[in-house]
Amino acid sequence: MILNISQHGECVASDAIKLPLTVGCTGHRDIADPAKAALLAAEFLRTLAISYPHTPIRFLSGVAEGADRIAVLAFLEIQHERLQAQDPTAAQWEFVAVLPMDAAFYREDFPETVDEFDRLLTLASKVIVVPSVPPNELADNPARRIDCYVGLAKHLVRHSNIILALWDGVQMEAAGGTSHVVRMKLTGIDAHDHGHRSALHDCGPVWHVPVKRSRAPSAGPAHIGGWLSPDGTTLTRHYFENSFREIELLNQGLTAEVSIEQVMKGVRYLSPSPEASGDLLSVLGMFDRQGVRLQAAVDKLAVLRDQKRRRLTIFAYCLALGVAFFLWSALDGVLQVAMTCGYILALGSVVLIYRMLKSPKLAEAPLHYRFMAEALRVQLYWSLANNVGSARGDKQNTMAASSDAPNVLSGLLSQQAHEIGWVREALRGCALDPAGCSLVPQDLRAAHIRFWVLDQFVYFRRTEARYVALGERLDKLAIGSVLLGAMAAVATLVHDLANHGDPFLRHFVAIAAAVFPAAAVLLQSYRERLAVDEQAKSNLRMQWVFERARSHLASRGPLAELPPAAVRSLGEEALMECANWLVLRKSKPPSMPT
Repeated sequence: MILNISQHGECVASDAIKLPLTVGCTGHRDIADPAKAALLAAEFLRTLAISYPHTPIRFLSGVAEGADRIAVLAFLEIQHERLQAQDPTAAQWEFVAVLPMDAAFYREDFPETVDEFDRLLTLASKVIVVPSVPPNELADNPARRIDCYVGLAKHLVRHSNIILALWDGVQMEAAGGTSHVVRMKLTGIDAHDHGHRSALHDCGPVWHVPVKRSRAPSAGPAHIGGWLSPDGTTLTRHYFENSFREIELLNQGLTAEVSIEQVMKGVRYLSPSPEASGDLLSVLGMFDRQGVRLQAAVDKLAVLRDQKRRRLTIFAYCLALGVAFFLWSALDGVLQVAMTCGYILALGSVVLIYRMLKSPKLAEAPLHYRFMAEALRVQLYWSLANNVGSARGDKQNTMAASSDAPNVLSGLLSQQAHEIGWVREALRGCALDPAGCSLVPQDLRAAHIRFWVLDQFVYFRRTEARYVALGERLDKLAIGSVLLGAMAAVATLVHDLANHGDPFLRHFVAIAAAVFPAAAVLLQSYRERLAVDEQAKSNLRMQWVFERARSHLASRGPLAELPPAAVRSLGEEALMECANWLVLRKSKPPSMPT
């Protein structure tokens, strides 16, 4: 069960594990008509709520004067409106305050409205401080405040699916300003490159609320507002809308198919023991707890969908064998009418199952969900390995993590940006808090990373052995079917040459001579469809990768730890293997059994 904070500061419970759609806010502090801006912002958020009814909205705001606070109040108003309408998803809406610097320094930027700032912080479900500049450096050099706002801008761009911009449309060169945030979202930003080099796979859409500034009432042309999409790339508005629909479909699946009991059982698989799992959840930050539970939920949904796909595939191949049996029985004159009806029924069933297997729900969704679950798993262990320092409590984390700590979006291969598409967008809200794992004791972190290494080694060894055994079993069955078919054909020939014997036995043997070779072909087709050999080789390679890490830990004693660089390398290998697996599986789409 996830606990959130309502707009009244009360904890509300929701039984469903859902992935939020994250909206980051930017805008001017001197808006001439705040009421109109609030009305337009609320209309946009209301549209999102109606368009994606199963998807909660997470709203990121710097809570500065002007646009930030106008949009926050609009968000809280729409959340209250949805709660009054008894919308269960609204209970999981979250307002997150993302501050560019420690609140004590930040208050100096708006001394006359500090009370409103503090009140809004109490309504936030989480307060995050972006670790752009250490507090001691900020105190010694106030000019570095600009770097803090640039850090906030990068954080909003990287972790938001949509930027809500209350903007006059005038391009300004000021670093960390509204137009800078809009430009970065539309053209891409590499969080590790301080030169703001474009990273096109990190583009995203902006919803523009046109406003006028009180300090520059006549500046700039008139703007009608609406969607702004990345220009000069294939990542169009349609691409992002499709990504958001996929997030909505994921949330529908999580709600309908995955229980809380299954989620909590899956969470325990991430830890060396149930006790360690409980200890970890008790000290993780709010977003990291949500990420752990979301990983377990998505992984379970992927398993359930994949199991259904496998059952339907096996059933389709069995029916295809039945098609061959009914066809040859009818051609051989055995119960011709009944066998013809059986042939038509079996063939129709195969076509129906094939259409089900071709649906995105079974053809692509399990692949994407498995990739997403693996990315969330890697993110957890990366965060445990790289977060160092301390925090001042679960409500507000301070400068506890390095600003360039690796996150899973940076680890995902750029060349796979189109292939995994919406999964990248789905992961933007994960690992939102740069200091989220800093409260986890060092020994608990080390124990979980050791468990991950050992568990992955065992998993890949077991999976490789399973695929090898499956391939051998299918080969033996295919060879056996060919031999039985050949024997049946010889028996049929002998019977016909002898020109005497039981006619019924002759029918039976002749049908077997046709059906057994068909079974051999179907078995080899099924083997090829599963990519047995390719998956065995891939799992063998990953077994070697984690075996080296396991040997390293074993040679250094039971309390040995892996350095963060090694954990990052292992995570990149795991992401690469999963991406290659996804591409391999997509290269073998469902087809009619042949």
